[in-house]
Amino acid sequence: SYQAAFASFKQAGYSQEVAIENMRNAIHIADQARHQFCDEHPNVHPWDIHIALLLGPFGSVISSMQDFGGIYPPYGPRAYSDSGENTISFDDDIACRNASIQALAHFHEDRLRIFTSNEGRWDKVNFIAFETVPPLREVNAIRQAMNNMKEIIGRKPWWITATFPDGKCQETRQPRGDNFMAEEIANAMLHSVDAMPVPSGIGINCTALKFLPGLLHNFERAMDGDKTVFLVLQPNGG
Repeated sequence: SYQAAFASFKQAGYSQEVAIENMRNAIHIADQARHQFCDEHPNVHPWDIHIALLLGPFGSVISSMQDFGGIYPPYGPRAYSDSGENTISFDDDIACRNASIQALAHFHEDRLRIFTSNEGRWDKVNFIAFETVPPLREVNAIRQAMNNMKEIIGRKPWWITATFPDGKCQETRQPRGDNFMAEEIANAMLHSVDAMPVPSGIGINCTALKFLPGLLHNFERAMDGDKTVFLVLQPNGG
């Protein structure tokens, strides 16, 4: 389900109907695997095994993949170039940055609605996992999507994990400027001025182990001793 979205299925030549069927089938397959494991291990019960609906960033469904880079056409600021300078900073263009956040929120909400609209399949999901999120603005977009879906999602636990290639966030404040700090990413996951839903967990994935101590220090400062939010760590080679 990581790359599952209308855009990725369309690129592969499939219809919207086939896309919906296959996306929902991901939950069915996971549930079948859960019950098969329990059949083979009588001491394990189905409720002991949890299913996480894994949803990648927008960059995971475009070509070429940008789940590490965060260069998101058509959600700006421009497409990836093999030869030119690449940037994911909107500089001082607040209106365009906000438009990008709204477009990304719509993308994530559309995917969630596919899974939640089938109650039988949705009930089998224990967690929602938004993972490998490279830009800060997509963290804001995910929380906006979850806010739009809060009546449907209910109390189902969910988390957001960010990736830090080379130990840093890929989004910069200005083109060629400073990168956003890991603490700022964690703060975006936890805090907002608009009373957005707070994830049950935050964390780091697809990042080299050698960068983890410094990044964890930043995340711990943002969490400020909050024991209600759990920490999700899935480093490379971990």
